[in-house]
Parts: sequence; C-alpha cells; structure tokens
Amino acid sequence: MSENFIYSEMIPEEICDKLVDFFNNNPERHKPDDGCKGKESSEIVLTREDNIFLEYDHYLSRVLNSYLEKYKYSNSVAKFKTSPTIKIQHYKPGEGFKVYHFENDGNEEVLRRHLVFMTYLNTVENAGTEFLYQETKTEAIKGSTIIWPAAWTHTHRGVVNTKSDKTIVTGWFNFDTQIKYKVY
Repeated sequence: MSENFIYSEMIPEEICDKLVDFFNNNPERHKPDDGCKGKESSEIVLTREDNIFLEYDHYLSRVLNSYLEKYKYSNSVAKFKTSPTIKIQHYKPGEGFKVYHFENDGNEEVLRRHLVFMTYLNTVENAGTEFLYQETKTEAIKGSTIIWPAAWTHTHRGVVNTKSDKTIVTGWFNFDTQIKYKVY
C-alpha cells in the first residue's frame, strides 16, 4: 500500500470551542469568502496578535511534529513555519469550497506554501474533504487536524453538507526564506 501523505491527529475539543467562540464573538471581523472561484463561506483572518492564534499554534505544532516524524523528508527542505495569518471559515448549509483546487499553484502570493493544515471545529456528517488523486475523503470530526502537501498532487475540495453548518480553521506552513529562482 502506498502512502497518501495526508496525516490526521486530534487536538483538544476545548481549543476548537475557543476558536468557534472567537468567530461568533467577533462578527465585525467576518468577511465573505476570499474570492476564490467555487468557494462560499464567511471567514475571519487570525494573526499572531490574536491570543487564540498562539494557543491553537501550540497544538498545531504537536501535530506538525508527528507529521515530520512520519514523513522525515518533508523536513529536508528550507526552513518553514506557520503562516502569519490563518483563517477560521464558516460554511452554512449548502456552502463550501466546491471545486477541486490545490494550495500552491506557483503564483507569487502562494509560492512559499509547503504544507497545508486544517482542523474541523465541529462534527458534521458527510462534510469532510475529498482528495482527488488519493481517492480518499476525510471526515469532519471535531478536533481532527489534517496536514498534507500544498502541491497539485493533493488536489482537493470540500464535501458540502446541505443540512448543517461546518466550521474549520486552516492555513499553511510557509517557507521562511527568500525565494531564489534556479535556471534549468
């Protein structure tokens, strides 16, 4: 059996509750989806100035360390760290990121993305994430945190539930170096 390089581990439910509370208690920061084609949601962008960012990042680092232990060569690259912003995204029934996409398409603004992370902040049946080439779906289980490569190899889309809300927190582990282009 081959590896699919999608790793999942649980973080504490109380962290999920704090993230959902942060989203609910800050409606003035809600923005419609970020303009991505095929995506319907509202979201809050968290930065390192938000205390919940640092608290979540603590647990996220544990999941990342497990990923790096399992996939050692994913750490044989330039230095990387959690992106300076992460997003809490809320999907009403029928909303979602409905089209297949991947996180690093080579455009300058996403070029530093190495790995993707996502934590489901509530449990919703039939509302996980579908990975095209791996022919697998993750389940939306509260606290389940998944990490996967940002490249085209991990083309994915959200599984849309038409009856229940789904909330996630997501972002990237970005390379932390100046990008130098090689001529081949």
